[in-house]
Amino acid sequence: VEQTADSELVGRLLAEAGVNVDVNATVDITAADGGYANASVTPLTCAAERGHLETVRLPLDAGADPDRMDGEGETPPMCAVREGRLEVLQLLLARGANLDMAHGMLGTTAFHFACFGNQPDCVAALVLAGGDVGLQDSGGEPGREVAERLGHTLGAARLRPVEGTERNALNARQDADYQALALT
Repeated sequence: VEQTADSELVGRLLAEAGVNVDVNATVDITAADGGYANASVTPLTCAAERGHLETVRLPLDAGADPDRMDGEGETPPMCAVREGRLEVLQLLLARGANLDMAHGMLGTTAFHFACFGNQPDCVAALVLAGGDVGLQDSGGEPGREVAERLGHTLGAARLRPVEGTERNALNARQDADYQALALT
């Protein structure tokens, strides 16, 4: 509860000061910190990668674009799924992140990142949210083939198309989950 109050206060103060939280900023994080070294990241991509749900919420509440690429060509959803941050991914999707946005240099999508990183829960969330699992990266490879090539068993049911009443039931359940996250 105290952390949430602190986050809300920091967010309000940043917004009142006119701080633009959706710009690329050079952040020096050493390898010892488990991060980048002299990389150009946005506050949102950095928070998404690290899985800080409240810290992800701050820039979003201040109007940050959930699709804004950082200097590495990655979007917040890509950063979240690479590290298996399902709750962060769900929040970003609830706030309107583009499921199928391609990496600025590699052509990979968040789905590719999830398949490459063997993140079955993130794969499922992206599929259920309607992500295009057939999109190919710049090398012509869809995410499913990435998973197969690497021997990742994400579950065939998670990668197959969902249609008809099954799709409607899944969408209704997913919509309720996303709306609950968006309101928190």
